[in-house]
Amino acid sequence: MNVTIKLFASFREMFQKDEMEFYVPENCTLLELNRLIGREYPEFEQVPGRWAVNLELKALDYRLKGDEEIAWIPPVSGG
Repeated sequence: MNVTIKLFASFREMFQKDEMEFYVPENCTLLELNRLIGREYPEFEQVPGRWAVNLELKALDYRLKGDEEIAWIPPVSGG
């Protein structure tokens, strides 16, 4: 299935785009998605961040169902 990942803040700047599209197998976990992206963009795995699916933070063992809003959220600093 195809998934679209929305990028924010430093991730948007790092990849110079607002979103990325990937083909993933059915029942793919977020950890598997991490690895797939890391193969194409090695720097992706070097930067900490959190996955959100449908505006809710998810653990890496979450299985994608398709037709979901997926976002890679960078660490937030305040001040």
